[in-house]
Amino acid sequence: MKGYIFVELFEKRIKSFLSVSGAGPERLHLTTVKDLQNSGMIKLYFCPEEEWEFCSDEERVLIKEIIIDEIPQVKSGTVAIDLLGRIENRVTLLLTVLLDGEPCQEIAVDLSSLSKSPSLKYFIIPPLLIFLLLILYLLFLKSYFQSTPAAITPGPPVPTATAEEKIIPAFTPVLIYFNPESAKLSFGAKGKLENLLTVLKVRSSGTLYITGYCALYGSERGREKLS
Repeated sequence: MKGYIFVELFEKRIKSFLSVSGAGPERLHLTTVKDLQNSGMIKLYFCPEEEWEFCSDEERVLIKEIIIDEIPQVKSGTVAIDLLGRIENRVTLLLTVLLDGEPCQEIAVDLSSLSKSPSLKYFIIPPLLIFLLLILYLLFLKSYFQSTPAAITPGPPVPTATAEEKIIPAFTPVLIYFNPESAKLSFGAKGKLENLLTVLKVRSSGTLYITGYCALYGSERGREKLS
């Protein structure tokens, strides 16, 4: 804890007494403020600044009031009181009031309430900031990958049929029926033959296989095998 103890003498004067973090004891000589003064009050303040004038009223903390009776009756301005003080373990102010060199009061003041523990915000804010930054970073990565188009691997070229070519699946049988009563082809049979001829013209390597039987006039004798 850092700070300083000041003494207000009989509501008239302010004097610096000792540092809270100081090592050794301090002795302060106090004088009377009027002739034949036989009593008075000493106030002790804690202040975080070394100079009294630099402390605001809110920063000045009254820590002890000491009433002194039977002050030796002397003229104003004469040293009549000695105040001896020291800090023990940085949390206790030990005071001794002396009149004519003899101790008349011994006082212990607890200063632990003046030490300010670190605010809770100093423990919460850093992890909270780290957490927020992590969330922002993850959101950035998500938006980045969503906005980047995925690379498309080109596949093999798809064969397209020309306007003149008619693709017939391989090994697909084409049935053509003949009318046994006439040597002319029916309309449907003629269309199928034209399609086959068109494919053969486009494909120079194409081969047409004709299998089956043709019944002429419906007689058993007239069946001929075509191959």
